[in-house]
Amino acid sequence: MRQVTNSSRRILNGISGATGAKYGYTRAAGFNAATMVERRGKKIVVVVFGARSLASLVARTAQLVDLSFNKF
Repeated sequence: MRQVTNSSRRILNGISGATGAKYGYTRAAGFNAATMVERRGKKIVVVVFGARSLASLVARTAQLVDLSFNKF
């Protein structure tokens, strides 16, 4: 069995304005995370399910955060 440590830290450090993150992995669902981000006084929560790797989870979360804040 493979063990992943400090995964939430990767999300928090990899996304500007991230204030909280909950991360998980299951074989059936893949890598999943809920991340709270605050920028320019606005807060959003981004949830990603089914990423194939931790790196792709962080990248997809960052992409959705940037898209969301660009809409504000």
